[in-house]
Amino acid sequence: MGWDRKTQRVIKRNPQEEIKSIKNCWDEFIIEKKVNNLVQESIDCYIKCFRKLMRFLEPKNIVNCNEITESVINQWILSMKENEDIKDITINHYISNTRVFLNWLIEKGCCDDFPIKLLKLQEETVITYTDDELNTLLEKPKDENNFVENRIFTIVNWILGTGNRTSTILNLKLKDIDFTYKNIILTHTKSKKIQTIPLSKSLEVVIRDYIRSWRYDCEPNDYLFCGISGEKLSRMGLKMSFSRYCKSRGIQKTSIHKLRHNFSKLWILNNGDVFRLQKMLGHTTLDMTRKYVNMFSSDLHKDFDKYNPLDNLKKGMSRKQVVQKSS
Repeated sequence: MGWDRKTQRVIKRNPQEEIKSIKNCWDEFIIEKKVNNLVQESIDCYIKCFRKLMRFLEPKNIVNCNEITESVINQWILSMKENEDIKDITINHYISNTRVFLNWLIEKGCCDDFPIKLLKLQEETVITYTDDELNTLLEKPKDENNFVENRIFTIVNWILGTGNRTSTILNLKLKDIDFTYKNIILTHTKSKKIQTIPLSKSLEVVIRDYIRSWRYDCEPNDYLFCGISGEKLSRMGLKMSFSRYCKSRGIQKTSIHKLRHNFSKLWILNNGDVFRLQKMLGHTTLDMTRKYVNMFSSDLHKDFDKYNPLDNLKKGMSRKQVVQKSS
């Protein structure tokens, strides 16, 4: 009996089996991130952005991964731009974190590959604390018995002395400070790499005083900056106590992250080199460090003539001519 090509049957996999729901894939994504020891702060950020995306998708009855397309994501971005009072930089935050999950879906073959681009932003000058405001923040609390105020005072000194992120500060333990060799061991960093930075003389004085007054009876594994009961200080707790600290001193700016900008700005204006600044800030590349230099370019006018090579050469020549004439 001959074989009839017309009757040939090509067996194909059931296409319905390939379809996965967005929520099921999300659960797999989060499990994978936890297995890979992603820090909880990053996981919380992913969750927040995912919920934002789902609030857009669910009313449209988009529940499966293969329904997510470039057009759908563009509609979501446009919706945030036109229907919500959200700044472009915040929208980019949502896009950036959601993109990690979407790229994971594409990699797993759960949806078609498509580009996910961030919005182009107009660069703005970063607002920092003025010198007067910094001096006010650095005034030692008059109430020596107020733990919260003294803790924030110490944290202000810490950030201006190290440039550390708040997530790093919240995870600091007493054992991380090496007074013998004047080092600080950072075990909780964005890059997940242990980092060692110098302990400055001024910061050492403040930290020794804080430990002697408030953490004298603690173990090496106890948190350096804790809550009132010794528990780990939360990000929200730090944010709220810093806000009260600023307002109690007549300062309306209440962003603790601005202190990190101040650290970078003052480092640059004090002629600190970019490579060491990169190390202090924990940047994996020089890209972000260079952005800080560009951000504070307007401040480079301060004492410009004092440091400008041409002006210094001219001054040297003038002094030489004066000496020659007098001789």
